Amino acid sequence: MVLSASFPLFRKHLSGNDIVHVQLSRFPHQVIDAAVEYAYGGIENISPEVALRLYLLAYNLQNKALVDACTKFLCARIEETNACEVWLAANATKNEVLIGVCAPLVATNWEMFRTSRLFHVNTEIKGIMSLLGCPRMAQESATSKVKALLEWRNASRDDEVRTARTTAFRDMVSLLGIQDTPDLINDL
Repeated sequence: MVLSASFPLFRKHLSGNDIVHVQLSRFPHQVIDAAVEYAYGGIENISPEVALRLYLLAYNLQNKALVDACTKFLCARIEETNACEVWLAANATKNEVLIGVCAPLVATNWEMFRTSRLFHVNTEIKGIMSLLGCPRMAQESATSKVKALLEWRNASRDDEVRTARTTAFRDMVSLLGIQDTPDLINDL
């Protein structure tokens, strides 16, 4: 019952004295232990890696309080070594706070990210917009940014995403203030 109070999604599975087995095989036992610990009153010690997985579990189980707590915890611990994983999770869940905190680190490591297919496939429109708004991105060449935007647009998972990204691409190029876009695209 404690779990159903902390994780509303469990309420539909838990009723009365029934014994229910819920498999969360995507999450290691440390994450499940942290979720149970949270349900019973808080988490004492947790690593950023477990916190990120716990964040995803909380998101999947629709526990806003734990999502917010994990977001706050992760924001204070985002660094070069975990920026990619946090960026991907933030984009998958459309967490604008995490995206905003990760964006400067992604911009700092632009050369690595701009060539990553995983980055292009999983970065959402708000993520790419936040990234392009970083002061550090002003130092990148127009060619580098447009080429990455084209790769991002073309990495769409389906037609609906491609249409949304194509529309966003046009807006982004104009926001970047690139004057000779047709010539630049032809040069690519």
